[in-house]
Amino acid sequence: MGSLCRVAGLVFVVLLSFCLFVQALVLADPVTPPEENTWIRVTPMHEPRWDLGTAVVEGKIYAMGGLAYKYAEDKFMIVEMELTINEVYDPFSNSWTYRAPMPIASSGFATAVVEGKIYCINEKFNLVYDTVLDVWESKTTMPLPQKNVQANTVDGKIFVFGSSPNSSLTLVYDPLVDSWTYRTSKPDGFWGYDSAVYEGKIYVVGVYAEPSYWLTKGLATSYPVESMVQLYNTQTDAWSVIATSDKIFYNPNTVHCRFTSGVYAPDSLYCLYSPLRARETYAHDLLVIDLESNSWKSLGEVPLPRRGFAMEIIDDIVYVLGGYTNGFDPWCIHPYRVITPTAILEQYVPLGFGQVAPVVSILSLEDGREYAFGDVPLVLGLDRSVSWLGYSLDGQANVTIWGNTTLTGLTRGGHNITVFAEEGKYGSIGTSQTIVFTVAPKPLFPLGAIVATTGAAVVIIGVCVGLVVLRKHHYHKKPM
Repeated sequence: MGSLCRVAGLVFVVLLSFCLFVQALVLADPVTPPEENTWIRVTPMHEPRWDLGTAVVEGKIYAMGGLAYKYAEDKFMIVEMELTINEVYDPFSNSWTYRAPMPIASSGFATAVVEGKIYCINEKFNLVYDTVLDVWESKTTMPLPQKNVQANTVDGKIFVFGSSPNSSLTLVYDPLVDSWTYRTSKPDGFWGYDSAVYEGKIYVVGVYAEPSYWLTKGLATSYPVESMVQLYNTQTDAWSVIATSDKIFYNPNTVHCRFTSGVYAPDSLYCLYSPLRARETYAHDLLVIDLESNSWKSLGEVPLPRRGFAMEIIDDIVYVLGGYTNGFDPWCIHPYRVITPTAILEQYVPLGFGQVAPVVSILSLEDGREYAFGDVPLVLGLDRSVSWLGYSLDGQANVTIWGNTTLTGLTRGGHNITVFAEEGKYGSIGTSQTIVFTVAPKPLFPLGAIVATTGAAVVIIGVCVGLVVLRKHHYHKKPM
């Protein structure tokens, strides 16, 4: 008996400690967000490389393959070689971990994520990496092989765009049935582009010019070159131009673009591109595009000038990893370019970071509506998890709640309610709309009394009818 009590006491202490720990996490003071529009250098990859494939799964960056200089034993010299390396970066611990290597050494392939699996696609293969099981599997390749393709996931399917220049291939791959389908071709002449998904649509950023421009390999300045954003609607299978700019993207360097989500930073399209002035310096500028106003704002250069890097976004922070820098060999009569791969990883904190409040809405109450009873459900809508919820009824002090609840004992007459939600990480507070509603006056006779009275009346009427029938039966009965 004593042992049982001790075990029960231990379980109680563990549960109490866990509850206090969770409460401490929820009620902990929010941290100060990092300074917006700044660059931070964090832990680099294990191995320097460029033209690598990257993907984000469960808040971690997977970096696969790429190019680097290695010693080739068959040639007895250092040569440019494709890699099979696969490693993952955890922003929480700021560390890299090796994972199962690619079965095929490769670089310059497209990546897309479907249900936690990373699909790596190029002209030679369609490999899928299971991030949970840490295993690779081969799938059906493209029906028309293309190099340097783009891949994006929408509604569980992978949309693949052909390589530049002048390649209009658009395909869709269905992982469920492992098959490919042709879709409407993208516009010709789109060069050096990148693509990203936002709200179920694919946005493509690059430059567009008439075919005659490409005959000169982009060197003639007399031909018009227009930077633009094109939209591909996966539902209607249609292309359209939605934004343009006179900013010049130096090509054939690829533009890199990704969307912030609007959770920690305002939702915007961030692009890294090489301007015309940077043909030899390898410098890249950061650009933010407001698609609604067609505003293109430059935010300065990436700290380390390089090419062949990858770009990803996690929790609305931009990550730029890998790539190569250039230099010149001073010992040669004619200076030769020296390419040096890098493992560097840089973070960029976007504009307005940490200032975006959670969106909270009241779903169960309608403005101006009258309710018959004093117990009214309060059902809320949130765009993210929060650390605190509360409401103010009729301008009174906030009442803390832990989710959907019921407002009980409301007096008859008019009321108003506003709900507040605090985002736990940086402490921004969102406010719902204020709902004005009315609780109807109580009826003269309570509902229970009406029901009881009605029931009694029915019983009395039934008894009276029974007596009448019985009396008639008795009256017509013959005497013995």
